Amino acid sequence: MADTGSPAPPTTIVIPVVELGYRTAGAFLASYVTQISQGHIYVEHNAPPPVGSPIVLRLAAPPATMTTLEGTVSFTKPPTGPGQPGGMGIALGPPPESFGATVDRLSSSFTGYRVLLAATEAAPRAILGRYLRSMLTCTVIDHDASIDRMRDDIVLDLAVIDLDSSGPRGRELGERLHQRPRPAPIVALAQMERDRALAQRIGFDEALRNPPAFAELEAAVLRCLARPATTHHSTKYGTLKGYSADD
Repeated sequence: MADTGSPAPPTTIVIPVVELGYRTAGAFLASYVTQISQGHIYVEHNAPPPVGSPIVLRLAAPPATMTTLEGTVSFTKPPTGPGQPGGMGIALGPPPESFGATVDRLSSSFTGYRVLLAATEAAPRAILGRYLRSMLTCTVIDHDASIDRMRDDIVLDLAVIDLDSSGPRGRELGERLHQRPRPAPIVALAQMERDRALAQRIGFDEALRNPPAFAELEAAVLRCLARPATTHHSTKYGTLKGYSADD
């Protein structure tokens, strides 16, 4: 058949969209500092698209901030066990011009994190508080009965719970924190492996050996702060030269 010279129709592809909702502006900024600014981000996903797939990220952070980034799946990771979901690494493309202005606006109004520290013994409480203040711009709130009277509209960014000194009360505290309207991520500290495993089974975000090394605690704290509170998956349909929203 003779070539008519007509251009081939564009190839239609399905482009995955991941919507990440951050609890606070501070959580978004933690994700920006530790990942996005370096050109990549890790997203939990138990059925990620193949390596090399294009992907769109919609990032939402209070107050009513939404921004869109595009990237490519660079690696995938299978689930490793209960409470240990799989995920994918995403290599990010150049951000839109408005992205820098969004980061600047959130940074200019950011006043620091609120971190709840639960450690009954004075010495470890002092050391952990010093660690947290040196790695973050934050207010460290020592846990006492006042947490039971704390208004639900007061947002906590993180809780660090020493399970060795607080015992069952520490686990009860974690359960109460999970029941708040905007539950804070929790770093649990315990000497015994069985206590760390229990903490992860009941939903604590990180479980570290007690006492933690500074670098280990810092890495866990930043992972918790940067982790989105919600992750939703959808698709866009389009061509290799662009796409439009899938309504």
